[in-house]
Amino acid sequence: SLNGVKISGTKVYRQKLKESEPACSSIERYSQMGATYYTAAALIGKTNDEKKLPCASLIIFKETPTKSCVYGPAVSNSTDNFAKQYCKVSYKNEEIFVDRSKIGISKPVCAEEEPKKEETAPPKKQTQSVVDCPAVLPIKNSKSHEKHPLPVCYTYENGEYTVKGKDVKEMFTCSKGYRRIIEESLEQNTCSKLKNTKEQQTCYKTFIYSCLSISKPKVSGTGSAATPEQLGTLSIKGYDSDTNTGLEGYIINNGSKPTVNPDEWTEFPNLEYEDTKTMTSGSYFIWTMTNDNSISYPILLTIKDDDISTTVSDIKISSSNGAINHSYNPIQSDDSTAYNQEVSSSNYVRLSNQLADKSVVASGFDLFKTAYELNVDSNQIAIYATLTNKDSNYVEGYEPRTVDLDYGRNVVLIKIVNKNNKERTYTFIINRSDNRESINTLKSLTTSLGNLNFDPHISDYTISVPKNAKSVNINGTLDSSKSSFIKGYEPRRIDLTNDITSAALKTISEAGIARNYILTFIKTGASISNDISKSTYLSSLTIPGTEIIFDRDTLNYTVSTPYEIQNLPVFALPESENATVEINGNQDLKVGANRVEIIITNDNLMKIYTIFINRKEDGLEISSNTKLETLTIKDYDLKFIEDVYDYTVKIKREKTLLLSATPQSDRAEVYMYGNNDLTTFSTIRVKVIAENGDTGLYSIDIIKDIYNKKFETTVAIIASMILLSGTIIVIINKKRKKLKDYIEG
Repeated sequence: SLNGVKISGTKVYRQKLKESEPACSSIERYSQMGATYYTAAALIGKTNDEKKLPCASLIIFKETPTKSCVYGPAVSNSTDNFAKQYCKVSYKNEEIFVDRSKIGISKPVCAEEEPKKEETAPPKKQTQSVVDCPAVLPIKNSKSHEKHPLPVCYTYENGEYTVKGKDVKEMFTCSKGYRRIIEESLEQNTCSKLKNTKEQQTCYKTFIYSCLSISKPKVSGTGSAATPEQLGTLSIKGYDSDTNTGLEGYIINNGSKPTVNPDEWTEFPNLEYEDTKTMTSGSYFIWTMTNDNSISYPILLTIKDDDISTTVSDIKISSSNGAINHSYNPIQSDDSTAYNQEVSSSNYVRLSNQLADKSVVASGFDLFKTAYELNVDSNQIAIYATLTNKDSNYVEGYEPRTVDLDYGRNVVLIKIVNKNNKERTYTFIINRSDNRESINTLKSLTTSLGNLNFDPHISDYTISVPKNAKSVNINGTLDSSKSSFIKGYEPRRIDLTNDITSAALKTISEAGIARNYILTFIKTGASISNDISKSTYLSSLTIPGTEIIFDRDTLNYTVSTPYEIQNLPVFALPESENATVEINGNQDLKVGANRVEIIITNDNLMKIYTIFINRKEDGLEISSNTKLETLTIKDYDLKFIEDVYDYTVKIKREKTLLLSATPQSDRAEVYMYGNNDLTTFSTIRVKVIAENGDTGLYSIDIIKDIYNKKFETTVAIIASMILLSGTIIVIINKKRKKLKDYIEG
């Protein structure tokens, strides 16, 4: 509870709690819309002295709310009386008493407040069911990680929702260096209460927006020299990021990037974020993480040990067949430099404090340097080494060997032990580049019943089939030999037991990017029920940190997450209050493709939404590029420029165009819409979905040549007559020539 009021859904960080009441500085808060106030405590409740604060006014608590909010008709801390309290605050350097229920932590989104009218006309009878939508002002370039409620108005008709006014994404934007987090408030959602009628209805959903800084925390530290027992001390200090949410803790490891699982992190013992650890000699990577799951770049700290008996004199790294030698570079260990994925290349000092020979190239092996990095393209490397001391040995399992490599970051350790059981570890960070193919499209798609105009970039098809159809065969061929069908969603036979049946073909590229082709078969005369109470649709689907473009009729989605995310929260709200939602598969994500199912059941009806989550390998970044590299139309010059998103093309009488679109990022997906039954008013849209879920949209407006059938028919007849006349003349000339040749011969 907070000040005697029960709360839920709120985290209080342990290191911010004190046993005794702390001395607090001035506390800033904001007034909500409709906040009333009085200029003196004795005037509270007297309507003649009641005043209104402008929405989002900054007010200052001079003391804690517990001490300040004890004015008004009720001073009890019970839930009922909480809303009746008034708080003594400072507003523009004036002491006033404000309604406690209208005070908020974050700056609210305010509607334009209209002046009161002395006389109001009686409300007109409405011909349609309407729920008034709150007027809101957009929030642009926000940097606040506080949550902002933003109502979005919808028109509901015939089972479909349409956004009224501006696009949701345009109403709230975050500043550069911040990413947007979106959730939907179930409590503030009038759309879920609508009943299906033929008349148009209006409702609103409230989305909760916030901005999360993508800036990282930092960590620094020092390492000591080893004692004769081969022990030393690492001193570690963490620094919070710009979000100021505090640090979760730190990790010491051998170079593998940690996940955000809080169980893996060691909590700092104090609010200064400082700690020390006793470790054996060697090199260690140290990371820190904020409470909002932002992980720092690591630093490399070393427990120095000059005992040569635990060293190797040289190390060679080559391809598995020994044909190619790979160069590698020492990772800096100056106790302050952050390690990153770029190869280090600067002069270094031997750990014995003897300056390296200036003629020696900075890259390469040094027996006292214990951490190195290299980049390769192969799936295997071989490591060769020579012991400095013949009495030493390799630790079993960590000897020179051939190593299989995953894409991204790989950590390989070589360990030496001497006759006194002292060990030294050499760490190699091996970055394998990701050259996997991302093609996941189909070359062809056909069905045994009905017709469809297939385009590899169009994902949804509606196909009419006879009323008495019992089954249909779906056939498809892959565009790339390196892609494959997802098990259970291959070409197959589908039973048409219902009037409307949906089926999917799902492909996945070599790089683990999924694509879905949805085919909906509708029997002749079938109709769809639009009664919301029986709905198995979702009204919203959000995953914090990703930008899913949700559509109730789109049942399949693909998102990518970084390596450090093992568990991914999924928020799915049903349209119907009678429906239940079950989410499976979003915990303990494996590296690569993961399948999450959202099962909605309502009485005896069921629908399944599927999310394919591609968890990236350690060290591989997620692309946010939403631009096209090429966009062409056969027989037309589009004059494509990557930063120009709107085009106009004048075509002849084609019903469809042959478009080709190539994304700049090989991790982006391309989808096309509107390239069928083209008219003068058609618009073809090419959507580019980046690996992180961001989207880019290119539009091509169609203009058709005016077609005069009578004129073109006349031209065709005249052209035919001219061609026929020409043919007759040629034949006559040939006969004359033959006659002349005969006479002369």
